[in-house]
Amino acid sequence: MADSAMPLGAADLDWVHASIARLEREAARSADTHLLQATFPGYPGIDFYFKDEAAHPTGSLKHRLARSLFLYALCNGRLRAGQLVIDASTGSTAISEAWFARLLGLRFVAVVPQSTEPGKLKRIRALAANAMPIRSTIPAGSASMYRNWMTGAMGSPMHLRREAHRPRGTASV
Repeated sequence: MADSAMPLGAADLDWVHASIARLEREAARSADTHLLQATFPGYPGIDFYFKDEAAHPTGSLKHRLARSLFLYALCNGRLRAGQLVIDASTGSTAISEAWFARLLGLRFVAVVPQSTEPGKLKRIRALAANAMPIRSTIPAGSASMYRNWMTGAMGSPMHLRREAHRPRGTASV
């Protein structure tokens, strides 16, 4: 199959450049993840350091991963203005992806297990994203049926992780 990335027009390039600039500004703002030092009486002479990932706007250690996924998709021509972004997650990554989708003005759907904590679902939805809980055992054909429905209803979706790890020249499934 042909590569799914299509040539970008001038308006698309302007949006991509502006989006990359937004991600760069956000990266500069959140680059300094503070280290917290702690000592424990039971471990004399050992200093412990903890990174305060809660300092990110999403409060998630998946914040940098999500930024990288969006940056990769932008730089490889796989993401355009107004495009729907879909990802499967247990919730933590989806919270960060929803945040970045909102930052870039994109629609986002997180496909999550039914067992996902209600608090995570609430945080995803608070970022104007859709969280779609599904059974952990998916009947044959339902994943493609869902993808076909989403493509028909909302335009061509972009699957973040599948795109980020897919070799060039192969099609997304």
